[in-house]
Amino acid sequence: MKRKAVIIRESEDGKKCIAVDRENAEVLLKFFHQNRRYKKKFNHICDLILGNHTNRELYDKEEPDKKSKGV
Repeated sequence: MKRKAVIIRESEDGKKCIAVDRENAEVLLKFFHQNRRYKKKFNHICDLILGNHTNRELYDKEEPDKKSKGV
């Protein structure tokens, strides 16, 4: 089953974006909107990812199975 995503942030050059699953988008975005602490951290992580910076203490790649390797 294919799922659709909603792009919520995009890099300045348009090569990278942050997207959330459409089915979960409303709940996730509402959560970040209502929780200032998590919104600030989420925005910080988005800035790092979109700016090609690495901080393994805040985020890392997950490889739950072979099919999604490198995502």
